[in-house]
Amino acid sequence: MASIMITHSLADLDSLATEEDRVKAQGFADRSAITVLAGLPPRELARVNEITPLTGPEQQLVTSWSAPDSWQPGARHPGRGKYLIKTGDRLGVPIELFLIGREVDLYDTDQKIRPDHRQHRTVTRDEVNRVWSRCGVRSGNPGS
Repeated sequence: MASIMITHSLADLDSLATEEDRVKAQGFADRSAITVLAGLPPRELARVNEITPLTGPEQQLVTSWSAPDSWQPGARHPGRGKYLIKTGDRLGVPIELFLIGREVDLYDTDQKIRPDHRQHRTVTRDEVNRVWSRCGVRSGNPGS
């Protein structure tokens, strides 16, 4: 008995060096008794569907988690913590996980992009001039 977790795209199988390696890797995916899906784009779901049959509503649910509605710092990604657990041909079980207690501090990977956590510093005129000189600007005025 073994537990194998594959966190790559199925398209990554195409980058393997030999056909034998690709077939072997495909076999791992084919024999997976349980599949856990996070947000995926439609083209990736088409490949997953060849291995693990998904209903139309299951596909719509998983693709709805794949792209953020906003690029705003601190905006919650629609797929954060959301997964669909599939076992064989059974209907998938959608779940949503949340960080609790100390987990928030330990696993919050968005802290550095939040405005209240950014560290600001003043850039010196010399630093600006060095950057402009690398770009071919002679003086500290990019308009000249």
